[in-house]
Amino acid sequence: MSAQPPLSPPGPPGTAPYPAGAPGAGYSAGGAVYPDGASGYPAPGQPGYPTGGQPGGAGYPAGGSGYPAPAQPGYPAGGQPGYQAGGQPGYQAGGQPGYPTDGQPGYPAGGQPGYQAGGQPGYQAPGPSGGLPSNNDNKAGFANQGYGVTAPLVTSDMKAAEANMAPGLTPSAPDLVIPGYENMHPENDLPLPPPAYNDVTPEYVPYNTSKTFKMEDDEARDALLEYVAQHCCYGKGAAKKMKFEDMISTSALHYTLETFLETRRTKWAHMPYSGGFVDGPENGMAPGAWEIVQPCAALFADQTVEVEVPHTASVRSCFNCFGMGFKTCYHCHGRGHTRCTMCHGNGRRHDGSDCSSCRGGERRCNHCHARGQVICPNCVGSGKLKKYIQLTVQFKNHVSSHVVEDTDLPDELIRKVTGEIVFEQSAYYVAPVSGYPDPSIDHKSQEFVTNHGSLPTTNLGRILQQRQKLQCVPVFECHFKFNDDKGRFWVYGLQKEVYTKDYPQTCCCGCSIL
Repeated sequence: MSAQPPLSPPGPPGTAPYPAGAPGAGYSAGGAVYPDGASGYPAPGQPGYPTGGQPGGAGYPAGGSGYPAPAQPGYPAGGQPGYQAGGQPGYQAGGQPGYPTDGQPGYPAGGQPGYQAGGQPGYQAPGPSGGLPSNNDNKAGFANQGYGVTAPLVTSDMKAAEANMAPGLTPSAPDLVIPGYENMHPENDLPLPPPAYNDVTPEYVPYNTSKTFKMEDDEARDALLEYVAQHCCYGKGAAKKMKFEDMISTSALHYTLETFLETRRTKWAHMPYSGGFVDGPENGMAPGAWEIVQPCAALFADQTVEVEVPHTASVRSCFNCFGMGFKTCYHCHGRGHTRCTMCHGNGRRHDGSDCSSCRGGERRCNHCHARGQVICPNCVGSGKLKKYIQLTVQFKNHVSSHVVEDTDLPDELIRKVTGEIVFEQSAYYVAPVSGYPDPSIDHKSQEFVTNHGSLPTTNLGRILQQRQKLQCVPVFECHFKFNDDKGRFWVYGLQKEVYTKDYPQTCCCGCSIL
């Protein structure tokens, strides 16, 4: 028994898949019903079909095909719509099943299945697995609309972002264009050159000559005892019993030039917004970076101040959480629980008993308190950010110093103490020292003043104040003898600090030697 050949799929609405025939003209009125009322089987008793007209039963003609030979009564002549020449119903030339020959009405040339001629709407191409198409049969990110075209697929993230965009917020994609800040870098805050200002003529100031300092032996011993008390490994006995053989008084010169410089930078910044006034461009034109008045707290002291540039603020949804106010917990990945580290997620210990540290191998996430979500760190749960231009004003004191000291005392120690002031001057611009008895002071002063004069150019800032100072620091080199040991120490500065490498009574065990 041969199988019944497949029926050709229906054509466009209103088109019969098989030639319409009146009942009794090769198709029975009670046969299988096809679109437009066309019957699909001949009436019982027609030549070529067994009695009863049911396919698959006995009475089919020889050859096992189950259908009569060409030109048998009950089939239309060759060339009728819907059939090929040769009499095999429902097949095209070339053996493609289920579709009429090329050029038949209702189907495109080439026999491509599933589309009408001219792209009539209402029919889609079957998917790779057959049947109606699905979104899985299309390219990722697009959904088939059933009209031979594709459209972007709206994902859940896009819907969530759109749903959480509060009304009245500035779109987060394009930044506001603030006049005067068009060339501002979106990420880095670069220094801005200050406006031009008039140079100030430096003034010369008089100075006094170096002073001579004196110190008695008892003062030197008291300074040494205080120094020994600060070191646990030094014994006091040597400082009390040593004899001073000589004390040489010298003076060190310490010259410093300070330049207090101001620089300004701007960049886009944001902060959590939970309500309140927003100073946006609708309130006026934003002032220039150097037009904003920002005083310093104290001269010659480093400090940094950050302020919001007026009329540059706007409110928008948080870019980190898409306006939700919270994010998935990174520790438990949104599950609210983590794997137990005591039982490695098994829920039981090595002896087979239940793990007392968890329930079923999982523990409560302490980062999100089992909620699976944490508050967004950017917006602190508000879902909104206020974006504005931030002005950073930096006040920095640039210092250059020079020490003239003739003994073996390290120059770095002289810079840490104070002395008698020979002269001091503060002005917008200071003049270099000239005519001092020590020519190295004149040379270094001229060098420092020249170098500091280029700071506004190299740092793109402006000088607020300059100050130069020359100090005469007292230095006493004391030579002593303790038992058979000889050595020396220095007492320097108005603070009477002590420096020595020859102290005779030391130990390395951490004890205190009396």
